[in-house]
Amino acid sequence: MNDEYPKWIENTSRKLYSFVFCLIPDELQSRQLVIDSISKVFIEHRGTVKDKSRIKLLIYKTAFLLAKKRAYQLDGLLIDNEEIEVSWKRFYERLPIERRAVMYLDMKLRMSVEEIMEVTELPRFEVIEKIYGSRDLLIQQEL
Repeated sequence: MNDEYPKWIENTSRKLYSFVFCLIPDELQSRQLVIDSISKVFIEHRGTVKDKSRIKLLIYKTAFLLAKKRAYQLDGLLIDNEEIEVSWKRFYERLPIERRAVMYLDMKLRMSVEEIMEVTELPRFEVIEKIYGSRDLLIQQEL
């Protein structure tokens, strides 16, 4: 690992944390998921992947897949989290984890459809449907 990786990982982990917190809004669980995702990618792809953008996508994909597995264990977490306003709790309760992930990756991180497809392992038509469906839901939420 060269000298630029620690700073790159720190920068990447901040954005990754906000993505993971969107999926599982619990500080402790989100922090652990970030650590687990980065560790898993660097252990599994040790030295085989050199491109930072590819590593970043692998980390986000790993975080998403781990979040999906852990979400069922943490059922009810959104309802009990005081950090989220009541109106937004109801909004998020309606959204499956895949829709939340697509919405966040598209609107907040500005990932391309292809990048979102790779992270979520969803086909193109589902990613596009979730992007536009989420935007419609946001507009309805604002009204």
